[in-house]
Amino acid sequence: MRLHGDRAESKVPTQFRVTRFAMKILRFSTSRQTLMWIPDSFFSSLLSGRISTLRDETGAIFIDRDPAAFAPILNFLRTKELDLR
Repeated sequence: MRLHGDRAESKVPTQFRVTRFAMKILRFSTSRQTLMWIPDSFFSSLLSGRISTLRDETGAIFIDRDPAAFAPILNFLRTKELDLR
């Protein structure tokens, strides 16, 4: 894939390409084991290749969701306790 400004030239249909916004970007890091401990979950399917992934220019997996909603999910996967405060 070649990048020209903010447009990526590839065979990926337009509706599936990453669109960049001028907003604060949050990145999350965790272990593969943390994301895959629940069999047949979204994350285990994503990392096993059963669900196709979209990656940004750094190679990070792109998930089009609100980071505020994602943080409690990631914390649950880490601690196995749900805290919605």
